Amino acid sequence: MKTILFASRSCIVIAMLIFSSCSELREEKVLSTTPKTGPEKYIPELAYPGITGIEKKGKLFGEEITYHQIDGEAVFEGDIILSKEQLNEEAGLRTQAAGVPSKARRWTNGIVPYTIDKSLTNASDIYKAMIHIEYYTPIRFVQRSNQNNYVTFKNSHGFSSSIGMSGGQQFVNLGLAFNYGGVLHEICHTLGLFHEHNRDDRDQTITVHYENIPASLHANFQTHKQSGTAAFRFGKMDLGSVMMMDSYYYSGNGLPTMTENGHSTFQAQRSELSPNDIMCLNAMYSNFYFVSNGGVRAGSTRAGKNQSFGLNWGWVQAMTANSEFILVVDSGLLQRVNLLNAEAKTIANGYSNVQAMVLYQGYLYVINNGELQKVNLYSGASNKVGTQLWPTATDMVYNDGFFYVTTATGISRVSPDTGVATQIKAVTEAKELVASNGFLYYIKTTARNTTGIYKVNPSTGLTSLFSPSIGAYPRMMSSEGSLYVTYLSGFYKIDANGNHVEISSLWPISNHMAALNP
Repeated sequence: MKTILFASRSCIVIAMLIFSSCSELREEKVLSTTPKTGPEKYIPELAYPGITGIEKKGKLFGEEITYHQIDGEAVFEGDIILSKEQLNEEAGLRTQAAGVPSKARRWTNGIVPYTIDKSLTNASDIYKAMIHIEYYTPIRFVQRSNQNNYVTFKNSHGFSSSIGMSGGQQFVNLGLAFNYGGVLHEICHTLGLFHEHNRDDRDQTITVHYENIPASLHANFQTHKQSGTAAFRFGKMDLGSVMMMDSYYYSGNGLPTMTENGHSTFQAQRSELSPNDIMCLNAMYSNFYFVSNGGVRAGSTRAGKNQSFGLNWGWVQAMTANSEFILVVDSGLLQRVNLLNAEAKTIANGYSNVQAMVLYQGYLYVINNGELQKVNLYSGASNKVGTQLWPTATDMVYNDGFFYVTTATGISRVSPDTGVATQIKAVTEAKELVASNGFLYYIKTTARNTTGIYKVNPSTGLTSLFSPSIGAYPRMMSSEGSLYVTYLSGFYKIDANGNHVEISSLWPISNHMAALNP
């Protein structure tokens, strides 16, 4: 049985979750804390400083936007370079509620391959920014070998980058006097972050003084709703974000273009990712979620990292997830949580005794008060499946056309259409049922001591000990075809031979886990 809770964020992100893995930047284990940098001279990130260009209309992810054409390039929000493919791209697949663009813009497996052009003689600030991001997030940078999609860092007349993965070779352009802060800002664009001052809710925090901005540059201050850009909004506006510009950004007369609450000016922060930047990137790039000490954390099986995902709920009974949502039962309420902005919507009530649940073919199947129910993810409407009662059910998983349910006496195969059940294995104290690569796995415990992970053939019920004792109070999940377990302060991958490969020795105690791609 799985579970969860959630928080607010404070950054703008393109609709893409990303991930990565680094080769020469593996020094993160050496760092006890990431070094903080002192204030550097702030250089506004502009692709073409002092050049306005020609204002044009186009489409980004199927939505109409205003951009400036300069030297044959489409410049959006001052330092984002849009490819011809992005400008011609239709909206594609989108989530129902958020207008999210196609997931094709994610980096494959979250890995960000890179090269550094020979024109850059000092790459230390680039490596420094990469290490900083890797330290706080699951993101990993790898030196390019033969990958088709990759980023090249090179010198230019100004600062610019693409938004997310644009396909093929894309560039992070760095001005001749670039520093660490400018690199950090542009890499975050490449990872999918937009500017803070373009948030739809920005008027609650700042005042934009259009009278101090040249009319030809007003488009750079449009909110995402005004410009038609599909972007996520996390929490409240964050003036401390590395994606926030300063009060004099694009000033035409030396007076502030943005002030806090219409009065106070503010500086741009480029020393480090803000806590909300970190939370936002972790939300984008994590591949599972778990409950610990009453709060939800976003985790990465690839990087062995986890960060708070915020949102604390009262009493979470069950949780499951897919690539778009987490479905949670909290204090009798069934809630659907958007993974990219953590906005929770209650879709049904009356779930006071949920024992297990699983997603299948766009529906949620729940065992509630001993009944198997099929629930619409959007309306919350439900109907009972079959007449079988499950008073002692503890877990339910999907595998090859059937559900498998653990009870106090065994494991049963269940038809999703009729609810007809057949017991395939008689076993007591089976916990943490998981399906992976065509087999079932469970943990058997006796008097609170784990006796091992067992592997079950779902067709025959034939069972064998797969992995020996792993410690008290374990939790188990399947993610991307592999088994993972936590117990005490360790997080482990179980290899094909049942061996435990340590991913992290400093893992929070986990009560429930849900993978996005089991």
